[in-house]
Amino acid sequence: MTSVISRIRPATSLFSRHLALSRSAAAGNSVLQTSYFHTSDQQHAKMKTIMKQAKDPPYYKRMNEIVYPPQKEGELRRPAEINHWRMRIKYSPDKMWYIACLIRGMSIDDALKQLTFYKREGGQIVKDVLLEAQEKAVKEHNVEYKSNLWVGKYTEERCDFQVFAVTLLVLAQ
Repeated sequence: MTSVISRIRPATSLFSRHLALSRSAAAGNSVLQTSYFHTSDQQHAKMKTIMKQAKDPPYYKRMNEIVYPPQKEGELRRPAEINHWRMRIKYSPDKMWYIACLIRGMSIDDALKQLTFYKREGGQIVKDVLLEAQEKAVKEHNVEYKSNLWVGKYTEERCDFQVFAVTLLVLAQ
């Protein structure tokens, strides 16, 4: 038993080491090792990039600005596309997948009716995103009737810390 106790450093030696480090830092000696700190430069750089990406909107914003070439005669009319998303949603992507399967391919009015009766938190989140997309389509993308929209695609992007973005592709007739 005495051999185990002798291997453990007493608290005073740890305190004296910490005190010596703080004194050398105060004196201007920059000989500190990175192993004395709890974070590393790589973790700090990774966190900075994550936070920068979280502030910037995803590439779907650029997808709303795509201008397609004119269509030739006889081609089917291309539906208008409106991409809308919401970031930093704290909800399980696996649970959100069921909601995506529920509303994919529906008209926006039918999807809103279905989500009204879906009593979980994810249903309310997707309903709010759909209402935002509907409003954006009418105001910014010159869609004449707000009920002429269909839910075309639903994706989610996983990020670190279980935060993800919901993206809806809304097609106008």
